[in-house]
Amino acid sequence: TIDCLKSLASCPIKEILLVNNGSSSSTMDQIKAYSANVKNIKLLHYNHKFNYQKINNWAAAQAKGKVLWLLNNDVEATSPDLIEYMYHKALLEPKVGAVGCVLLYGDRKTVQHAGVYLVPGGTADHLYIRKKLSSLLEDENLPYNFKEDLPLAAVTAACLMVEKVKFDKIGGLNEDFIITGGDVDLCLRLADKKFAPILVGYNHGHMIHKE
Repeated sequence: TIDCLKSLASCPIKEILLVNNGSSSSTMDQIKAYSANVKNIKLLHYNHKFNYQKINNWAAAQAKGKVLWLLNNDVEATSPDLIEYMYHKALLEPKVGAVGCVLLYGDRKTVQHAGVYLVPGGTADHLYIRKKLSSLLEDENLPYNFKEDLPLAAVTAACLMVEKVKFDKIGGLNEDFIITGGDVDLCLRLADKKFAPILVGYNHGHMIHKE
């Protein structure tokens, strides 16, 4: 969590809602010590059974900004420019719904997320997951060119921006999902309202998802 927060320090973010849900006392001590001198961090306590969708809906209802950025605490930002680009994509393009980006594992060499595709049978998976980034960048015949902005079925909620009015219009995340699946469902319901999900291409940057 601290690495995530530190990675956001140079980014133009007015409000960070940091939600505690069963964190250890040592983790909370570290977070309180770090955030004490950071004006844009607000610590929230969700003292209920873990449900990713409920936690984020609860926090989103308290957010004051025009764009929501759902962000896991094991994701690290690497470029303020990428965040700015994603923000404007979500806010200024009426036909865009959820906005995601390329995520690399902690080794910074392997793809963790380059968008989400649907699999027959009602499931989904990450595009190019566990593929070596260098090999993908050298391949001129990729069926999905993740180096450029790319419309896909969905993007992961580990790092997802969406305009708040669009999020609210569809009732937020479906709380019937507990951990996984809610992000795909969110993207599909946004798409049903003509708000298409989009992956911001690798050419605009990437983030780290230690997962």
